[in-house]
Amino acid sequence: MLLCALFFLVMVGRAGASPARQDEFVPGQLIVGLRPGYAFQSLVLPSGARRVEGRAGLEKLNATIVTVPAGQEEAYRRALQAMSGVQYAEPNYLVRADFIPDDARWSEQYGPVRVQAPAAWDVTTGSASVILAIVDSGIDAAHPEFAGRLLPGYDFVEKDTQPQDECGHGTHVAGIAAATGNNGQGIAGIAWGVRILPIRVLNAWCSGTMADLAEGIVAAVERGARVINLSVGSRNNSTLLENATLYAYHHGAAIIAAAGNMDLYGNHALTYPARYDWVLAVGASDASDQRAAFSCYGPELDIMAPGENILSTMPLGGNAYGKAPGYDTLSGTSMAAPHVAGAAALLASLPQFASPDAIYAALTATALDLGDAGRDDATGYGLLQIYAALQYTPSVTPAPTPDPPGVAYDILDTLACSNLVSYRWRDARTYGAAVGLFRSMDAVTLLLPFPFIFGGREYTTVKVTPDGYLTFDGQGGIGDNFFLPGLAQPNQLLAVYWDDLLVDPTAGWTVYQATFGAPPQREFVVEWNNVPPCVSCSGLTFEAVLSEGSNEILFQYRHIPPAALGGASATIGVEYADGRAASQWSYNQAGAIADGWALRFVPYAPGDERPSASCAALVRPVSGGDVYWQPPFCVILPQPLAREAVLRLATPLDSAPALPGRWIDLNHKADIRLLVSPPPPIAPAPEAYVCYQYRPADVLRAGGHVENLFLAAYDAAARRWQELPTSVNYGNGTIFARAPHFSYYAVAALAPQSLPVTGRSEPPSGPGWGWAIPAAGLVWLSLGGAFLWRVYRRHRSG
Repeated sequence: MLLCALFFLVMVGRAGASPARQDEFVPGQLIVGLRPGYAFQSLVLPSGARRVEGRAGLEKLNATIVTVPAGQEEAYRRALQAMSGVQYAEPNYLVRADFIPDDARWSEQYGPVRVQAPAAWDVTTGSASVILAIVDSGIDAAHPEFAGRLLPGYDFVEKDTQPQDECGHGTHVAGIAAATGNNGQGIAGIAWGVRILPIRVLNAWCSGTMADLAEGIVAAVERGARVINLSVGSRNNSTLLENATLYAYHHGAAIIAAAGNMDLYGNHALTYPARYDWVLAVGASDASDQRAAFSCYGPELDIMAPGENILSTMPLGGNAYGKAPGYDTLSGTSMAAPHVAGAAALLASLPQFASPDAIYAALTATALDLGDAGRDDATGYGLLQIYAALQYTPSVTPAPTPDPPGVAYDILDTLACSNLVSYRWRDARTYGAAVGLFRSMDAVTLLLPFPFIFGGREYTTVKVTPDGYLTFDGQGGIGDNFFLPGLAQPNQLLAVYWDDLLVDPTAGWTVYQATFGAPPQREFVVEWNNVPPCVSCSGLTFEAVLSEGSNEILFQYRHIPPAALGGASATIGVEYADGRAASQWSYNQAGAIADGWALRFVPYAPGDERPSASCAALVRPVSGGDVYWQPPFCVILPQPLAREAVLRLATPLDSAPALPGRWIDLNHKADIRLLVSPPPPIAPAPEAYVCYQYRPADVLRAGGHVENLFLAAYDAAARRWQELPTSVNYGNGTIFARAPHFSYYAVAALAPQSLPVTGRSEPPSGPGWGWAIPAAGLVWLSLGGAFLWRVYRRHRSG
């Protein structure tokens, strides 16, 4: 499809390749990726190996860094690769920016003229709603060409929020793509109306690691980037890089990568990530529209853009190339890629180019043919022509921004809404027939026994996929799950347990269908029976039930093995309106489901009361800055929520895991969840506190000291309870603690003989929150707009 890049990585091959050279990777580090369904907590590392914690971006790709003795990387790599559940083990390769040195400075920019930028600017200079990510060596924030348009980025080299460029490569790339035009100084970038997101993954010597690059790509996606420029690359493939770029593409980002520069041996093959099908690969041309002598070429090459002697921005201080501060020239496919990335950002500013595929198609279909008629390996589809691309009509022209869907889906579950939904297994395996789905198949289309209305549209067929989801009008065969909603495929889907699952009837991993009942109340059931996420994994059994007439949807979970951690690698929910609306239960969230659970998705008209308003537990929309009360527990959300949010607080709860034996279990537990749309990781979950109104009997069991009560949260991933730093509000008779996540909560104490006395309580100084809970409920106490907590910290060693 579309591939090519300038930035290149010096790396070795995938797992199983020959050992890497010592100068190609970080000594003493390996990257380990696990198969779906496996957790790093259960991975027993060889002696001398240690996992590096706190790499959230890598964890989203089911990968981690493992440190090993320097000089023994290959031996440890082979040992890790052979372990059950390990998908790949590879060195943490180095990544470097590439350029062709040239001391000649041009007095003008020829690049924008050769690619029709001036004509394109009559159509658009880019929308401020579009975010262009430069994943590189950072950007000089003091440069005037970027004033007012740089977003808060991140530095994965120094692990801070100041991605300042010390190399010069990233600033040069950013200027080509998006330096401010028509401002009476310097140069004009291609898309000077868009916002720029700097992500630093290269150090002052213009090199970096594969782990930082992968996390940088994920971070760009999660900060809303529509276009990602990767002027970096490697001669060798990396599973981690492949997963990171695919993650970005599936989340709706157009990925523009440099094809790479030929090495000293004349190797002209494209580098990675430009060679991936979901990445647009860019080669370099010169001022005469000929392929630059240094530019890589081959069957994956997609498009050409100016890359030789390109004038652009440089850091105002020093740089690794010895170039003049402010502005100077560099050459390379690294310079070609941002011409195309800027063009992609201009296209993304128009509504008809809403997807990466639409952007790719417009850029390649309108390119100026430079070589043999049509696409060729030497110059791809030809030279970038931005104005022509803006006039291109995608084969499927999106309609104008549609009206909001006339339906929404509320989620009822067996814990919070036991009075409205209960678990009752429909046995499609016994009373139905196999779907006929095999491992090599993407989907099977089934005729529904009755018309079914989903998302306001009527359907008579549905596609059943091996990856735990059904789809109406969407694609099958997409095992890489992501959060809902998302414009990328698949759309119109029921994500019962969307994960990369295996279906093979010869191994007993089978999907069944059945119809139960009689008109007009029939139920159509699809059951995934004993389907595992990997060959050596335990199988999962779950089903989707479509109800005639009511058009309700029921998800039921019969067996979720412990290794699956209750949905830690799956998406659960429904998406409709072509990816613009969804009701998501969970995304890669441990403990989201369990054996014997049922979730019912009930359609209702937006603006009407939610069906869950009649649940046994508190289930209600929230806006933040409030307290939500379900005796004896409450939830405090001090920060307003900019997104739609629904709080579910189920209590009493008898099904939670047992507390540690050293704790006194006061038999007060709650299941607390906050469902937000759009959900994380697009935005962080809001800060929240859990509180509990203690009773005299609780204090007595705690040795007579209320300070010895504490709240605990259940960590489903680690399968253990976590004691929380707990405070006391004597004024309203509660204890409270900040919520690390939404899950099970419990109230406990230690045995009286081991309980210390915390001593004098001292309220903090300064304004804060203040509230009181009378017998009838809970009200706020406001003092001149400021709120005062009477908070008393509990200090225990234990």
